[in-house]
Formats: sequence, structure tokens, C-alpha cells
Amino acid sequence: MRYVCSALLIAAILSIPITSAQPVPAQAPAQQGGPAVSPSDSTLRFEVVSVKLSAPSATTMVGQLRTMDPGRLRYVNIGLKDLVLNAYNLKAYQVVGPDWLREIAVDIDATMRPGVTKEQVRVMFQNMLADRFKLTFHWDTRELPAYSIVIASTGPKMKEAIEVPPPGNASGNGVPPPGLYGPGKLDADGFPVDPGPQRDGVGTVMINGRSRLRGQRATIQDLASELLRQLKYPVTDHTGLKSKYDFTLKFATPGWSGELEDIPELGIWASAYEAMQPLPDLDAALQSQLGLKLQTKKAPVEVLIVDHVEKAPTAN
Repeated sequence: MRYVCSALLIAAILSIPITSAQPVPAQAPAQQGGPAVSPSDSTLRFEVVSVKLSAPSATTMVGQLRTMDPGRLRYVNIGLKDLVLNAYNLKAYQVVGPDWLREIAVDIDATMRPGVTKEQVRVMFQNMLADRFKLTFHWDTRELPAYSIVIASTGPKMKEAIEVPPPGNASGNGVPPPGLYGPGKLDADGFPVDPGPQRDGVGTVMINGRSRLRGQRATIQDLASELLRQLKYPVTDHTGLKSKYDFTLKFATPGWSGELEDIPELGIWASAYEAMQPLPDLDAALQSQLGLKLQTKKAPVEVLIVDHVEKAPTAN
């Protein structure tokens, strides 16, 4: 993907507004083992669900929720791997499957009966994956890299944030998530100039091998969660810092392919990046810009191993 603004990525299926209700009694899990996930119940299904492969498109919008109707879900261009992650409440490093799993994207339009719980929606997606993609899997434990954020010898360099109470009953700090940046100015490091306020937490822009994490009233755990997206493995906070901070972290995107691309819809051209100074790697950026550092170790992690999955859903 050429350009990513994390506020536009699907955060989780559970971000939708769903009313509370008494849960439907669950049956014994069909797939035994693994981490704590919603128990499978073969009777829990969407009332109506349309699943189809996404049409090829130049849009950078991924998995965007198009409706806030509590009885309906609609996602556009969501990756098949993301569906598995959300259905079983896992992180990216906890799903092992074919390389193409993330390349397959689908559009989903589903309706459900009133009063379903968030946990029941997860199970509905589990059953949909089994029905429409013939997903089968097993659980295993693997030793994987793990990272801890600690304070560097210089001490923290972040600015402690000033708390701002949310207006009325608005969620977060009442600021809506930013839209896609339109064509405009780039800063000296190649990032679109911020369009305005963001929600509290950490927002990410990744573009042409460069990453910017912008924290607003963010905890170190917020930072750890966002770094997980970059490192693809567990990141935990071992700093002991309890405050919230405002900060900007700029670094070279880990694992970048090295291919510069034009993004005409944003007024961005690869040639502008060829002359730019390289950004530091993540470790160096953390120490010089935030006064933090990463420690690496190995840890046992429960993973979902995909045994079989189809590249296309069965017909609606």
C-alpha cells in the first residue's frame, strides 16, 4: 500500500455501535486450543450477508465503515486476513497463513437481528469465514520476537500533555477522525501537513518508506499499540510512565520494499522523495526524539495456523 493513514484503517469489527443484550448460549468451540476467543456457536449467523471480492481501485481507503446503523455492517476493501484477525480477536503476528491472505480484499454488507452483542458479532464473522471461505485452522504455540519499550539513558524527551475534558458526552476528545489528506503541502520530511486536530491517542502516516507517529494526549501503551503495526510483533510498555504525552516520531518504515511511488490523488510524486534526507531507523528515532528505546526478546505466542481457505467467497 502506497499511503496509509491509520485513522482510516479498520480498527476492529467491534468498533461498531451494537446494543447490549443477554448472550446466546454458546456451544463447545469447533476449533480447540489457542488463546481466549469467542466460543463458536454454529447457530449465530447474520440475517443477510453479501460478500464479494473488491473491485480493483486506486483508492487508499481500506475497510471503511460506511454505515452506523447498529443493525447493519458495511465494509469496503477489507483484507481477508483482517477479517480473520477481527473475528478471533488476534494480532497480525498471531495468524499464520498463505502469503496472499492479506492481498485478497472483499466488500461486506450484512444485517443482524436487534440486540446482538459484540461477542456474538465476532462469532457471526467466524461462521461466515467457515461458510463462505471454507476456512479451517488449528492452534499452535511458537517462539516469536517480542519488544519492550524502556526509558533510554537520556530520560524521556516527550512533552507531558495538558488534559482537556471531552465536550458533553462525546467520545474521546470530541474530535472526529481526520479524512484523507487532499493534495497539499509536504513538510521537509515528506509528510502531508497536518490538516488539524486528531483524536487523542496515536495516529500514523506511512508514505514512500517514511513513517510518522503523532501522539496527542497519548499514553506509552498507545505508542506500543501503534508500534506493533510497524514491527508486526508484540510491543509492551515497560517504562513505568503513567502520564499522557504529545509527541511526533519520524523514522524509516521497517521492512519497506524500497520502491518509491507517485500518489497523484494526493499530489505526491516519487521524484520529491529521491532528494530527501533519509530518516533514522526506529530504534535511533525513539532514542533521539522521544528518549525511549526498544529491548528485544523471544516469547511463546499462541498462533492460529490456517490449514485451508479459499481465495474467493462462495456466491451470494
